Parts: sequence; structure tokens; C-alpha cells
Amino acid sequence: MPWEMEHSAESSASPATVWDRYVDVEHWSEWSKKGVERSSIDGDFEVGTKGKSKAPGLPEGKFELIVVEPQQRFASKAKLPGGTLVDDMTAVLAAL
Repeated sequence: MPWEMEHSAESSASPATVWDRYVDVEHWSEWSKKGVERSSIDGDFEVGTKGKSKAPGLPEGKFELIVVEPQQRFASKAKLPGGTLVDDMTAVLAAL
């Protein structure tokens, strides 16, 4: 049975600035302090590239980028015990 969660936020940052933060994987912990302790990526931010991320209180996990639509959306998948987590970051990047 799939489980879904949705979150939204508003920012005065430009769409390009928001996208630049998404693709700067090594610095995810700067803007996701409660969700990411550290993260890395093994190549360019494109479909098929793999990386690692460590959430507080959890072991480090591996992920793979499965969708990359520059300036709009990216999705990653990670295998977990008993299932697969798909994290789909769809951004409505429109200047305010």
C-alpha cells in the first residue's frame, strides 16, 4: 500500500536560486537541518546518478536520481527494508 506525504513552502528566492540549492547535494544539510546531516552525489545531477544521504537518527542510505527535469522537478529512489522510498521534489518555481 503506497503512503504519501506532501509539504509546501514559499520563498522570495528566485526559481534559479531554489534549483541551484536542490542540485547542490553536498550542502542539503544547510537548508534541511532536521532532515539531512550529510549527503553526497557520485556525478552530475542527472538521471541514473547515485548518492548517499544521512538523516538524523538513521543509518546512511543510498539513493538514485530517477527523474531530473531542470528548474522543475527531481525524484530519487532508495531501497529500504520492506520497500522502496520515492522522494519526488516537484517545485512550482515561479517568481513572486
